[in-house]
Amino acid sequence: MNDTHPLKGAFVPRMIAELSHLNQYLKVFSLSSLALLFLMTTLCVLMTHKPPIVIAFTESGSALAAGTLPKAEDQIREGVKAYLELRYKWTPKDVPAKLAAADAFIGSASLKTYRLAMMGVSRFAIEKQVEQRIFPDRITVDLEKQTARITGDRITVAQALRAATPLQLWLKFESGPRTRENPWGLYFTQEKEGE
Repeated sequence: MNDTHPLKGAFVPRMIAELSHLNQYLKVFSLSSLALLFLMTTLCVLMTHKPPIVIAFTESGSALAAGTLPKAEDQIREGVKAYLELRYKWTPKDVPAKLAAADAFIGSASLKTYRLAMMGVSRFAIEKQVEQRIFPDRITVDLEKQTARITGDRITVAQALRAATPLQLWLKFESGPRTRENPWGLYFTQEKEGE
């Protein structure tokens, strides 16, 4: 038989037509991929040139407006609250740990005196099973004199007997380095109770 049969000869043009038809699909796919790549590159360039969105919060959790700094009095007030929480709110179980943690708020010149005084407080609280809590009503900060005045109530519990007394406390402070334990950089150099 002859290999040049007329039906077999029509196979080659049909195969070429199918390949050219498939080639059209590849061309369309390549062009659409190129367009998508160009679009994605443009979006990436635009996104990298936009400034990031930064939202800052105050101590109370409200958004801090751009360009405004928190007031120094507010930051000092927050530092005083943190110190009061450690120094004046304790139970016989946690008094040594809390008073030791309050060391981070004491100025270096007063630290030795503070530790000696707190050893007596700690020993007394453990031996007599004394618990103390304070509830500050007002914290007044004077930046010129570098003092903070705290008024409120103190509750002392000793052997199931409760005593409520008014709290009037004066704290003299100075600025110093900010640490993890004392992020306000607030160091107390003098403490006085009463008027």
